[in-house]
Amino acid sequence: NKETDNHSHSHSHLWLSSVALQILLHVTAVYFVFYFLFTLGLIIKKSLVLSYPAEALLCDIFLLFLLAALEFLHFFSGVKGNLMESETYIFGNLFLTGTIALLTIYFLVWQSYVMRADVIISTISLVLYGLDGVLAFSTLTRFARFAPLSSVHVTKVNKKLLYSSSKASFTINKEAFIVLSQLVLPFFIFFFIYYFDKSA
Repeated sequence: NKETDNHSHSHSHLWLSSVALQILLHVTAVYFVFYFLFTLGLIIKKSLVLSYPAEALLCDIFLLFLLAALEFLHFFSGVKGNLMESETYIFGNLFLTGTIALLTIYFLVWQSYVMRADVIISTISLVLYGLDGVLAFSTLTRFARFAPLSSVHVTKVNKKLLYSSSKASFTINKEAFIVLSQLVLPFFIFFFIYYFDKSA
């Protein structure tokens, strides 16, 4: 029967998605929430206590929100590309990784005022995106090498079945992401409050 054939073909599909990339994308997303809030807080603090030209302030804030939009696209394309084993989405994820890295370097080196906290959090961010890029490139290479072999019997119906099974297999990552957020974000918030209280 046709349905049985679809299931058998989907089970014979060579599994190419990267669990490590999926986990790292979630970790990077959690860290970015902290990075965005902390950097925005630093910009506000610097604008209050230092002579911050209005044009430079607007530029820094605009680039920070642009960074947030790019991170959303980076996370979406990475997760979907990994689950769907799509070279196009993973390539887009790699392009966004490079763009985000350049903007992060701006906040590390070229923004109006660079504080020690900027250096620390931007360096950590660059390390995470660097690892993201390495894993995404490795995954893209694997897709390009093995995808034709693994998709010989894959029809549109089979792709839907594979996507469903992929989402189910990565449910544990979502649960881990929630637990990680609950553990890590309070620590970052505490660090944020401690830093501003100490530097006040």
